[in-house]
Amino acid sequence: MTTVQPPLTETAGQLMSHEIITIDADMPLADAGRRLTAANVRGAPVVDEAGRCIGVVSVTDVARWAAGVPAPRAQAPRTCSYWGPGKDAAGKDVAVCQLVPGACALQHGQPGRGGETLNICTKPHGVCVGEWQVMEPESATDIVRTYMTPDPVTATADTPVTKLARMMIDASVHRVIVVDESGRPVGIVSCTDVLAAVARNSIEFGA
Repeated sequence: MTTVQPPLTETAGQLMSHEIITIDADMPLADAGRRLTAANVRGAPVVDEAGRCIGVVSVTDVARWAAGVPAPRAQAPRTCSYWGPGKDAAGKDVAVCQLVPGACALQHGQPGRGGETLNICTKPHGVCVGEWQVMEPESATDIVRTYMTPDPVTATADTPVTKLARMMIDASVHRVIVVDESGRPVGIVSCTDVLAAVARNSIEFGA
């Protein structure tokens, strides 16, 4: 007779390591590298101003920056909240100013896809400081958010170990960040933690 082994019942909250360091998204990469080295870890969650997890940075990311390799996701920061995405007559992505025509010196009228006139922002990543003056924001190429991996794989404390394993396999990662209800990191579950749970389950039920 075949013995059916009971399913794994442990959760992320039971398996996770509480010893976790976080890296601020706007921290210089050199400082992030020193922090990872001091903690003897290869990567850490990246948090925003509210402490929410928005990415992961690794020693590989820091090494890529130190070697002068451009970040694949590097882009100028958004400096104005009065524009949104749109399409011009050729279907090209443009920044459409939501202010009334003439309200900003950076506006430019341009035909839209439907024949309407779009109020295009000519410097969506610039700052208008005067009627004819535009200041470009400082370079953001040396900060963590430029090189980090966005959209990290996260789970809540009540996530079962079987789901954690599936998340790791699907995303090809070795760690899952455990977050609270506000998205702030509270722990990390590694693939080693998952394997240990499987081993304990096998020993307990004689598999």
